[in-house]
Amino acid sequence: MPLLGTRGSASIKGFGLTSGAATPRIVATGGTITEDGDYKIHTFTAGGTFAVSEAPSGETVDWMVVAAGGGGGCRIGGAGGAGGMRYSYPNPEGSGQPVTATSYPISVGGGGGGTGNQSAKGGTGGTSSALSFSTSGGGGGGSWSSGPGNPGGSGGGGRQTAGSGNSGGYSPAEGNSGAPGQSENSGGGGGGHANTATPAPGSTGGQGTALTIRGSSQFFAGGGGGSGRPDQGNPPGGAGGQGGGGGGTNSPQVMITSGQAAQGNTGGGGGAGGFTPPNITLNGGNGGSGIVAIRYIFQ
Repeated sequence: MPLLGTRGSASIKGFGLTSGAATPRIVATGGTITEDGDYKIHTFTAGGTFAVSEAPSGETVDWMVVAAGGGGGCRIGGAGGAGGMRYSYPNPEGSGQPVTATSYPISVGGGGGGTGNQSAKGGTGGTSSALSFSTSGGGGGGSWSSGPGNPGGSGGGGRQTAGSGNSGGYSPAEGNSGAPGQSENSGGGGGGHANTATPAPGSTGGQGTALTIRGSSQFFAGGGGGSGRPDQGNPPGGAGGQGGGGGGTNSPQVMITSGQAAQGNTGGGGGAGGFTPPNITLNGGNGGSGIVAIRYIFQ
């Protein structure tokens, strides 16, 4: 005999029927919200709040935090290092992060400024943070007479000496060291999240890392390209690393102009500025701003 008065997913005790009630999921607001299959993604390109109103037991979020890149040095300088990058998907720092029904402040760092002063270094990028995780800004590149590149999430490149990476001391590391140009007339590339820039005149920036946390695959945290001076027998400047890094002066990306700015909201390092005879200093490019992404299953 058919059961009357029942609807859809109701469970009937004693008849062996299973409830089809939806699993309770996280409910939250904040940032720019998109969907990818069963996932809801909150992207923050500036500071804000991830406000959780419902947080069922056992439900977790995946996260990615990228700090801003450093600015490039000038006058045959080193490039800016990428901002530090940390993430839980695809799982280098453990499983998803539990959350509670509360508001979580989000900060997103601004890119370090490229310099046009041969005695100064490019600016260090701003830090980013979300939930309980922080990342360090990329180190600025060294200039003609400023000394080595600065340390940072990834270190800035320099002429003879570069800056170290992973300044936050995290494990796994948030970034890598920059590279020296190994020549008086060239500057090295900035470090990237995936690897260190190669120590060489006008080297390419360190490679960033690709993630699919926002849906499609995208690279973040590439180092800026170093500068070169071909009229002195050195190679041209290097290209920026994948992940938003700006190219250095005289690279295929830039030609005879200032170093290229990194792409915004990638954490890329700014490209290094070069030198045009008889006495024209070319500025370093600005570092790229950071980004934060948080995702969770919502259906």
